[in-house]
Amino acid sequence: MATRTTAEALRGILGIDHADMGLWLASTLQMAELNAELRGKDGPTDVLAVPALDAVAQLRRPDQGAGTPAGGDVTAVVASNEVPPGADLGDVVVCLPVVAADADGDGLSLMDDALPRVVVHGMLHLLGHDHEDDDEYRVMVAAEAAALRALDPARWAGRDVV
Repeated sequence: MATRTTAEALRGILGIDHADMGLWLASTLQMAELNAELRGKDGPTDVLAVPALDAVAQLRRPDQGAGTPAGGDVTAVVASNEVPPGADLGDVVVCLPVVAADADGDGLSLMDDALPRVVVHGMLHLLGHDHEDDDEYRVMVAAEAAALRALDPARWAGRDVV
């Protein structure tokens, strides 16, 4: 599935098809520079989310303090965000060389497995998700899994996301 098609489908799945976001591909050098600038970390990473709206990161998600959304319904994760139509959520920046190396090391398909996973991961960060502690991590992984299963049920049914 093409990256643009994947991102468009995921916007619909996440209930943010009325909002705008950018999807950028970065070289290893560009990603290392962004990672240092934005996160203070050395070296490239697979994906970065660069929110455009400070308010998006502060929106209360239905899952906060309540654990994983009931039934794994990913739309419930963002339903109360009230992202206004046409809002610019920000950008997801993907470092294809890092994603390709990770996919190769894990025996995964770059286009069918690794790339959709990092795109949804970045999109969830734009919506205020994080994985700094165990509870946040569990909620984010559940949201990633639900989005990927909605995107391609046959491919992701019964598979671990991470």
